[in-house]
Amino acid sequence: MKIKQITTLDLIYLVPQSPATAELLFKQLRAQAVTTKLVGSETTILRDKIKDEPELFVGLIATEPYFDQSGEMARKFLSNYEQKFSAKPSIPPSFVANAYSQTYLMKEGIDKVGYDIEKLKAWLYTVKGWQHVLGELTIDEHGDALGQYTVQQIKSNGELKQLKVVKP
Repeated sequence: MKIKQITTLDLIYLVPQSPATAELLFKQLRAQAVTTKLVGSETTILRDKIKDEPELFVGLIATEPYFDQSGEMARKFLSNYEQKFSAKPSIPPSFVANAYSQTYLMKEGIDKVGYDIEKLKAWLYTVKGWQHVLGELTIDEHGDALGQYTVQQIKSNGELKQLKVVKP
């Protein structure tokens, strides 16, 4: 990595495709004593690694889908998950909850309009205020899913501090 040679960076935005890649990036950045602010996606919030080696992640600001685990649907989802698999999700719970919700969103669409892809696409554009495990989902006129996200920062003790919840 030649990133240390660049002295004019305000921040480094990390969007690794896997937890293993994220961990490697953090180790390399810390080994090179890079002090530039780090900002990342949900794939950089490695909860188990943060508990074990918080010094690798200190200061990271990252976003992920907001997941209020105290909501009724969320509590039921997590309880069912833990009963079925005898464990909590090994990846961020928002990932698992999002995949679960997307599956049921598609099921609902197929139940309403069938398997015709154009009809399904048109139906998705009508989704407004759909209640699911992560909260509420609206799909805008461009086909973008508008949901809530949380901005978090990792503290020196490994704590994830929620800085803000954003709803576009």
